[in-house]
Amino acid sequence: MESEFYCNSHRGPNDPNRYDIETESKLLFEGAQVAVDALMAFLANLFPGQQPLCVTYFDEAHELEMRFWILLRVLSHQHLKTMMWYVFMGTKLSISYFAPTPGNCMSLNFACALASH
Repeated sequence: MESEFYCNSHRGPNDPNRYDIETESKLLFEGAQVAVDALMAFLANLFPGQQPLCVTYFDEAHELEMRFWILLRVLSHQHLKTMMWYVFMGTKLSISYFAPTPGNCMSLNFACALASH
């Protein structure tokens, strides 16, 4: 079965079949923005007159695998003034473990995973 998503490294910038990860991740964050706003409003009600900070901690982030990169891409669209921070921790010995290989920066699996949400 052939997928409609292809690795962008095989597509020119004007190719109509080029997968636009920036647009897709922005649309996903716009959908999540409702939840972000609701959580921040809930926290603000707990601490009237203050601007609370929400910190989400991910331990052993390497276990997220490809979802880690999807989450980072989606979170890159969060407004800078949003008081919601994320901490990613892991016990892998090499930082290179977290970097995708050059040929896998926009893989078919990543595109399909991002599009399926």
